[in-house]
Amino acid sequence: LMWALSFGPERQTIDGRFLIIRIRKNELGENRYAVNVSKKVEKSAVKRNRIRRQIQEVIRLNEKSDIIPQKSLDIIIFARKSLMKLKYSEIEMAVLETIKKLWKKMTSSFM
Repeated sequence: LMWALSFGPERQTIDGRFLIIRIRKNELGENRYAVNVSKKVEKSAVKRNRIRRQIQEVIRLNEKSDIIPQKSLDIIIFARKSLMKLKYSEIEMAVLETIKKLWKKMTSSFM
């Protein structure tokens, strides 16, 4: 995940109620994803990993849809503390809604 550490000023960010998503272009021809659920969000590693797996599953199931375009992007998803109280269906809605907001925000010059 060294690529996730080198996000520079060319990135786009959206702050949602439950998530923060950062996105930037890469040169690989495919999207890469990283999910971060920090210890500040939840002390229990079991609960952090559960949320991380659920977010990854939402991405996996929606990866080929129009919601997540295939445009050679690096996408990092940061969970907020408020996400820990949600059920899977609510997490799915939160992830997809935040990604939709990000696409609306992005300018054509970025892509």
